[in-house]
Amino acid sequence: MLSSVVWASVAVGAIPFILFLVVRFPAVFATAIIPSQVLLGGMERGSLVPGLRPGEVVLAVCLLGLLASPRWRWRRLGNHPLNGWMLLYVVTGFVIPVVTWRLRGHAVSGDVLQAYGATVKAGLLYLTLAPLDLSDRDLQTLLKAALWACVLSAAVAILQMLGFSPVEALLLEYFKGPHLYERLSGEADRATGLSGNWHSLGMEFVLALLIGWQLGRSDSRLSRWYVFGILAIILLGLATVRTLTSVVVVAGLLAVVLWQGMARKGRRLALRLTLLVGLVGAVLLVGVATAASRNVYFVTILPASLYVRVYYWLFLYWPVIRDHLWLGYGPFLPVLSAKSDDSQFVLFLLRGGVVALVGWLATVTRVFMWSRVEAVRATDTDAILARSVVVTSVVLVVSSLMQSFFTYTGVVEFYWVLVSVLVARGRSSVDPASPVLPHLDPRQSAP
Repeated sequence: MLSSVVWASVAVGAIPFILFLVVRFPAVFATAIIPSQVLLGGMERGSLVPGLRPGEVVLAVCLLGLLASPRWRWRRLGNHPLNGWMLLYVVTGFVIPVVTWRLRGHAVSGDVLQAYGATVKAGLLYLTLAPLDLSDRDLQTLLKAALWACVLSAAVAILQMLGFSPVEALLLEYFKGPHLYERLSGEADRATGLSGNWHSLGMEFVLALLIGWQLGRSDSRLSRWYVFGILAIILLGLATVRTLTSVVVVAGLLAVVLWQGMARKGRRLALRLTLLVGLVGAVLLVGVATAASRNVYFVTILPASLYVRVYYWLFLYWPVIRDHLWLGYGPFLPVLSAKSDDSQFVLFLLRGGVVALVGWLATVTRVFMWSRVEAVRATDTDAILARSVVVTSVVLVVSSLMQSFFTYTGVVEFYWVLVSVLVARGRSSVDPASPVLPHLDPRQSAP
């Protein structure tokens, strides 16, 4: 009772400050979305605010503050190419599944809405951020705030692995979850950090690494040691997580950077290295096939969870998906002797069927294609944002084969905020009433 009174008093006392920010500094709300979800997204429901997650409360305040601010203009959304695709995503991923569930005779409860909450969250972020009027400084602040939030999260993960007792006590008090219990029981030796989920934590570090690397290369005012120090902390954070997905993604990004570096010196060396990698891969495949024929299992080559997961998909989940192919089984997953619904593809098929899966893939594919065009046209920080959206779209879709990253708190907000802000920046250059200076093409500014 006392805690409820305290939090109610804090909320009432914060109203004048929030109104001041709405009127004078509305961009603060957009900047605070990603850090709040990275740092508070893993907190338990009711840990600070009764019945609610602290991250959800902060997100709601930020969205309402932006909607009430003078920077938000509905007409700026106009007829953007992504409007219809985001509507498709919300309709196929939320409206149709909920209506179908109701037509089957079930009640639409809070748990049902929460099952499709990630799709609704994506739509609300787009609706709130895309019509905003953001300046170059606002964009730089937003990206740097997201980067520093991930640096702080990585520092917490590192301290957790080092056994720093205040950090462990904080996580045990407010950030409890299945992964933390696995760590405490000795079943796993990975950091859970402020996300409470090492898969989400690893992907957040990957996205921060991508943004930090680009900011370091583009901003000559930043010290090289300063940039490398930030990236080193994030890489150490990735080392504490050590998920297979994050390792493969980082290796893939490094391979792309290496390929682009070799392109400047000719393709011959790159082709030779590709041939060498192909030969090594063929040898590994032959070795695995030979080991399988002799009933020998290479744990270090392919993890046991991969075999188990594929088995569950084929023999446990596929019969359920087949019987509810088009519209899905429903928001509550079937009770089976397995838990391998962590694939985003399997999760969409179970909860919304082929309709939801196709709507999601079509929307993300369209975002990828549009952002590729923007990455060529944009300059400076806008180019960093556009390239980040391009790479993140590919990384998240490929990684979603194994994990449901489009439902993980922290990751889903990170991605859709970048997409929505890129839309807002693209619209600001064509809005005649925008006080923000338009983006000038150097070729147009030349006499």
